[in-house]
Amino acid sequence: MVIVTVPSGLTKRHTTPPPEKIVDDELRDQVLNNPLILTKILGYSSQNDAKTQRLVCSTWNSVILSLPTPKLNLVVNQSNTGGCCDSQIFEKFSATMDPDLARWISVTTSREKTCTCNPTPAPDEESQITHFQFRNSVGLSNFRFCGENYDEIVKFVSLKISTQSTPQFHSVLRDHFPNIGGVSVIGLCDENELEVEQISDFLVMSPIPKRSKLETLMFRSREYTDSSNLLNSMLQLLVTSAPNLKKLYLQMHNFPDLSRNRKLESFSYCTIIQPSQIYGYSLSGLSNLLKQVAINLRHLKLNLYHGRKGLTWVPNGDMGFNMPKFGNLVTFKTNFVHIFPCGDYMEKVVGDKLETLQFCKGLGKAGDVQTLLENMAEFKPYLNNPVKSMRCLFVDGVRDERVLDKIQVIFPSLKIVRLSYKHFGV
Repeated sequence: MVIVTVPSGLTKRHTTPPPEKIVDDELRDQVLNNPLILTKILGYSSQNDAKTQRLVCSTWNSVILSLPTPKLNLVVNQSNTGGCCDSQIFEKFSATMDPDLARWISVTTSREKTCTCNPTPAPDEESQITHFQFRNSVGLSNFRFCGENYDEIVKFVSLKISTQSTPQFHSVLRDHFPNIGGVSVIGLCDENELEVEQISDFLVMSPIPKRSKLETLMFRSREYTDSSNLLNSMLQLLVTSAPNLKKLYLQMHNFPDLSRNRKLESFSYCTIIQPSQIYGYSLSGLSNLLKQVAINLRHLKLNLYHGRKGLTWVPNGDMGFNMPKFGNLVTFKTNFVHIFPCGDYMEKVVGDKLETLQFCKGLGKAGDVQTLLENMAEFKPYLNNPVKSMRCLFVDGVRDERVLDKIQVIFPSLKIVRLSYKHFGV
């Protein structure tokens, strides 16, 4: 027999955590498994983080897949395996995947790769439009498959389209996705004018039905040219189908008719001026668009950039631009500083609801921002009636920070001020 004695001074070791630790763990588990709290927390996650977070547990996975703004996109791009129109691999995958993964569909087509699975009909046998529609890809086939199988689930679609693929994208958007809330389109350059004209006519004759939940549109032209007529036709069809449109982002030099979209709250415009476009460049189309939505617009961002690094150009005049009066603007960000050299138009932008103002030196001279601030500080309507709603001021291109002393007189409630002596863009 072996007798083991324990020294009297040895303290007994706890095998269970203290009560307060148990309470903390229970509280943590309750918080991290509460769908309402998780929705708020995980809503700030990036797309890459969301891919990992959904693997934590079934609750987190469910919350990630049901966030108001989808974090994960189902990419249905082209494949180099099998026939170019063979979508069997994707169909097998979709049979086992969580259907909520299809809330955000992303598809890309290439203008270099066209379908070889179907013969191209002779011109005298089929119309030219049918000829375009035969140019298919596995991306388009999978996109159509999503429309047929996830019709009610899809909430957001991001597309990269070429001239030849536009009719098929249009047909899927026309016939499917009644609950869609957002569409993002990147358009490639329109090369064949006859081809573009024929497809544009086809689109006009085939409108997209009303999409009452469509609130966000983002359209970008990769080449930033004026010739994106086909992309503009597609944009106008979607704008017309979205009576409740709230957010519009344009990175192209074409402007849709928004006369029926009076609920628009946020508009962002960005374009690049190429050297060949400098002389005679006009912003009259932008002016007309802003007039249509000025009543309810709350957030406005206007950016204009050079198409060549190091290009020097001081705009001559206002380029046909005329700023309308905004009554409910909360945020205004721009590098169109040359349009406001003497404080012009600022009284139309800076109202009693504006909270954030951001300027940076764009195409104008180096001192334009400084001059603008000085003129604003001496503007009598502001001196007589200071703008008390202003909270944030971000300025790029200031030469003398003492101008802030004057600015604070007309913006007495400023909480955040950020100055930069170099041009980093808005």
